[in-house]
Amino acid sequence: MYLEGMFGSMARKNLKTGESRGIRPGPAPEGKKLRFNWMTPFILSHYDSKTLYAGANMLFKSENRGDSWKCISPDLSDNMGPERKGDVPFGTITDISESALKKGLLYAGTDDGQLHVTKDDGATWTKINKGLPNKWVSRVVASKYDEGTAFVSLTGYREDDFEAYLYMSTDFGDTWKSIVNNMPSESINVIREDPSDQDILYVGTELGAYCSIDKGKTWHSLCKTLPTCAVHDLALHTGTGDLVAGTHGRSAFVLHAKEIQKIKQEVAK
Repeated sequence: MYLEGMFGSMARKNLKTGESRGIRPGPAPEGKKLRFNWMTPFILSHYDSKTLYAGANMLFKSENRGDSWKCISPDLSDNMGPERKGDVPFGTITDISESALKKGLLYAGTDDGQLHVTKDDGATWTKINKGLPNKWVSRVVASKYDEGTAFVSLTGYREDDFEAYLYMSTDFGDTWKSIVNNMPSESINVIREDPSDQDILYVGTELGAYCSIDKGKTWHSLCKTLPTCAVHDLALHTGTGDLVAGTHGRSAFVLHAKEIQKIKQEVAK
């Protein structure tokens, strides 16, 4: 069984029979209009394999693998300006993160610069974008090491702004600190924590990939054998220690990231 989705059209497919069925989130409460991002974000819960979260402009939760959905948030976008016309809706959730340390702790970011957190599985939401630029939230990550720590990357390349925007919070988003430091001006698409060392971070940008062994104080290029391309996602394989980079149009690349852990240990001696 696996999931696939784009533009709100999510489906669940049985690999044995080839049968698939639509599991599109909705409907919106009170007949409100739903807007789905081109790449609709959805995640499987850390706590129950049947539980899914999916984002439109509101966040939805399913506890039965998408057979039915419950809306667990208000409109989390800014939803204040005139509606944008075009093929792709605007004012949508672009990323969701569930804490692996606290059940019910969720973050959601939008394409119009909004960031929210809930500590009670959607019963109450708090806006936490104070001090952040009003840019597209490309990734939000609840730390797997500390309950109150979260990371967020934002991008402005759609507005011809190619600065790097990367922040860390240690108080559930009440305050944010930039951890860009010596990273070059490249739009950031993704940030990931190392699976076995809380000080090691990995970032994918529109031009490559970088790592930090001191939690963002300094950054080092991982582009020696990586072609200049947009890295849209990064995944860490816990068992092998491999870092897998998914790129836009240039395939996938693998780096044995345990070598970075060894380098950190050598530096610390």
